[in-house]
Amino acid sequence: WNGLGRESFPEPQLSAIPSKSAEEDGPCRLAEVELSGAEVVAWDADTCKPLMLRYQCGKGQVYLLTAWAYPGHEKLQQFSASWLAKLADAHKGDLFVDDASRDVFWTRWEEDNGVRRLLLLNTDWSAPNAKPVTVHAPGLTFETAVQEQVPLMLTILPFAALEPDAQVHTEILEVSADQATLKFHGTGTARLKIYHQGGSLETRELVFQETSTTLTIRK
Repeated sequence: WNGLGRESFPEPQLSAIPSKSAEEDGPCRLAEVELSGAEVVAWDADTCKPLMLRYQCGKGQVYLLTAWAYPGHEKLQQFSASWLAKLADAHKGDLFVDDASRDVFWTRWEEDNGVRRLLLLNTDWSAPNAKPVTVHAPGLTFETAVQEQVPLMLTILPFAALEPDAQVHTEILEVSADQATLKFHGTGTARLKIYHQGGSLETRELVFQETSTTLTIRK
């Protein structure tokens, strides 16, 4: 394929291997399209037919793959992966994870109070191993590790990031730009890492009275 800015597109390494041959998914037919406001941003190098269209819609953009086949078709895998990687990198926002191993899957969840949760999972199940990652959040960047088979949930406050032990659940009671009151749920004792803006790391011990403890954290 070819397209606008083709040289700037990444080429992700894919694990998919044809069970028989690269032709196992059959033909990859392209639709006959009539443009009405959309622009061609990628085309098939052999036929010069449109392969990807882009349309301005409100404040955003809509992309259309013109193939009748699904994006994971053998003939479309690399193309689809390149476009997904390009678009994801351009719109990753201010909270994201760098993972050199490519084994850590992550996603984020935004709450109404401005707090965000970052969930990470090490998909290399061989034990023992922990994958180092770098977390980028507004005003701070820090490194941590994700243990195999143990989901890691980070709580991103407006002024700090929290990393409690895996068995601890973090409940937000109140939060502002420079202070947060939280209730931690667990048993016994646990450890809480606090990554502050400016680069400092603070470690606190959580002692649970029955099954919870409350803590106020300031900027």
